[in-house]
Order: sequence, then C-alpha cells, then structure tokens
Amino acid sequence: MATYTEQEALHNDEVLLNKVIAACWIEAEVIENESPSTPGHQDRLRWADRLRNLNSNALALQMLKAIVAANENESVATIEAFTDPEWLAELDSVVADFEV
Repeated sequence: MATYTEQEALHNDEVLLNKVIAACWIEAEVIENESPSTPGHQDRLRWADRLRNLNSNALALQMLKAIVAANENESVATIEAFTDPEWLAELDSVVADFEV
C-alpha cells in the first residue's frame, strides 16, 4: 500500500502524467465515437469537451490523482507498472467522477 507521501510523489511523476494525458485523449476519442445511447453519454461528452477546450494537462493531473486514490491499496511499484491498456481502463473508471 502506497503511503500518502508516496501517492503525492506519484502525482508529480512526469512519466505517469504523460501516460494519463495520452489516455485522456484516447478516452475523449472513444467517448466522441460511442453510441449516443451509452449510459451517461452526454455527461461523458462534456468531460471530453473540457479536455479539448481547457488545459488538458490540468485535467490529466486531476485524473492521475483520482487513479492513484482509487488504487490506494496498491504499491507504488504496481501503479508504476500499469500498462497502457490498464491506464486507459483506470481512466475510464474515474471519468464519471469528473463529468459535469
């Protein structure tokens, strides 16, 4: 389990932030191409619009913090070892928390 200090260090990890930025852009593309009948689609579209129209790095940092918090019982090594598909899946699981 990562300590709070270790979790905060993950928030400042450029490599992880860059992975989440990439995952955010992929997720936005997925959302824009999903069926309008997808549950929460309009809210998800607003999230994608926020990414495209605001500071995407700031939004990605929020997502990284949410992902780290959601994995608070994992070790730093486990979080750092997430594969690209795992980052995308983790992001998808926290997007609903940031839909407006």
